[in-house]
Amino acid sequence: MILLMINSTNMLFIKHPISMGVTLIMQTLLISITSGYILNTFWYSYIILLIILSGMLVMFMYMASTASNEKFKMKVNMLMLSLILLTMGFLSEKKSIQKLEWMSPNQDQILTMTKLFSTKMTLPMIMTVIYLFLTMFMINILVKTTDGPMRKSTYE
Repeated sequence: MILLMINSTNMLFIKHPISMGVTLIMQTLLISITSGYILNTFWYSYIILLIILSGMLVMFMYMASTASNEKFKMKVNMLMLSLILLTMGFLSEKKSIQKLEWMSPNQDQILTMTKLFSTKMTLPMIMTVIYLFLTMFMINILVKTTDGPMRKSTYE
């Protein structure tokens, strides 16, 4: 939690769009890890992480194409402050993780996850994976190479 607050306050002092994106990615990773520990399953946090990272990839491509020649300067004072706060956050997180032993999964939650991958559920799981693979394959076929990327390619 301390790392989340440090990362949020660090966002106030950042002015460059790419460093804002990196900070947002770190914030997303921390939130997904925290929500995974709280919910005792990482499925929801994994989906949220993938959605936000895919949106950030689109934003990064847009910013890289519009502001490609902009200089990136990082203040040494802010870097040192961030490193000190990050170190303090890591040291205090170890103490707070020991207090959170009540969040460890119990037998009922482990049983619920084993039901998902039991022999009765193998056919629906395989069908879901095949459906997702075929959907990805068809989208790749339908998207034309000239309409796909945002930048124009010079090798055509």
